[in-house]
Amino acid sequence: MRKAIPIWQPRYHDNMVLVNCDKVNEEENTLIYFCGDENYPNLYAIDCKKIDNYSVGNNGSIYCFEIPLKDLIDLGELPKEYLPKKQKELEKFKKFNSM
Repeated sequence: MRKAIPIWQPRYHDNMVLVNCDKVNEEENTLIYFCGDENYPNLYAIDCKKIDNYSVGNNGSIYCFEIPLKDLIDLGELPKEYLPKKQKELEKFKKFNSM
């Protein structure tokens, strides 16, 4: 299975997901999954053919593509091999939000 990018949660005030520009593959669909948001439990893809249509913003430390949540392609249930990484990121997310 291809590597997928863990994302803590979408940016809800404008329904976007921020994805590090350096991690997006422009030649094949980029896979992502959310670690800190139960509303998006599955594996998702970003269409590589649309990537040039998205704006680039900055999350304070890195440049990110701003991808509308409605453009994510739902690939179904998150494969089990991603669960340990998801749990590790979820713990970081909870610790960060408790500060």
